[in-house]
Amino acid sequence: MQPIPAQKQPESAAVDTGAAAEVTVEAVGDGLTYTWYYKNPGNKKFYVSGDSFVTNGGATYSIPMYAWRDGQEVYCEVTDANGVTLQTNTVMLSMYK
Repeated sequence: MQPIPAQKQPESAAVDTGAAAEVTVEAVGDGLTYTWYYKNPGNKKFYVSGDSFVTNGGATYSIPMYAWRDGQEVYCEVTDANGVTLQTNTVMLSMYK
């Protein structure tokens, strides 16, 4: 069974205070599902993101940036219809300084 090819890994993003920081993953496969994980600064572990921050059929994570989220790390697990999972690179979301 072939792993899901990541056509585009998410990339770190920096935005103005209150603006939405967005990262997207592009993958190829049948029946893809996306699970985004985040870790705010000061936390030691990653948590599953709520659906309210996931758009574009699950391929995009979008969250308003405020001081307490500045430096948030995120990654995505993409799973295909056969249960094969790909974990993307971990990227950072930040505010312009």
